[in-house]
Amino acid sequence: MLSLLKLKHWHIFILTFGILIAAMTVQSVATALNHPMQDIISRLAEFFSTLTFIIASAWFYAMGAELYKKLPREQRFNLGLFRFNVVVPLTYSLVTTLIPGFAFLAVGKWAGIFTLLTLVCGVVNDIFIAGALVSVETRKPAGFAESIREFFMLFFYPVGVWWIQPRMNEIFDAENFVDRDAPLDRNLIQ
Repeated sequence: MLSLLKLKHWHIFILTFGILIAAMTVQSVATALNHPMQDIISRLAEFFSTLTFIIASAWFYAMGAELYKKLPREQRFNLGLFRFNVVVPLTYSLVTTLIPGFAFLAVGKWAGIFTLLTLVCGVVNDIFIAGALVSVETRKPAGFAESIREFFMLFFYPVGVWWIQPRMNEIFDAENFVDRDAPLDRNLIQ
């Protein structure tokens, strides 16, 4: 997971949106041209859509889990709740993709409840990650007011990835990493 945090911002963007945009473009062209393999292309686009969601979820999980390790004990959030909030949207996405027509079968209040739960899980994770990022960077507890900018960058992550990922690179870059809790002589360059 740490390897995701060492990728460049454009790598993350391509993995999460480049593949998705390409798949949706091919699907749209196949539909417009009434291609005979339109159904197969549609299923492949659905597969790539789910794949990009899995990659994005892994990136969010990596950010939260790795930033959690860098937080002082008194600033740590509930890691179990964070994991739950990653797994629920991922499971919902996989179920709706793997079971054709599931989204249409789950009509009524249940579809709305699952969709709302997925949205709430995503927002809570964005709050966790934004607070942890600011806390790790500033070395002091950060409330929502201090991390609201990061929250919106994560919430609109197709745009925010261009600012968040370079900060992750800086935090998790092995060459520049200085363990502030280690004895001073371990951090000296020799």
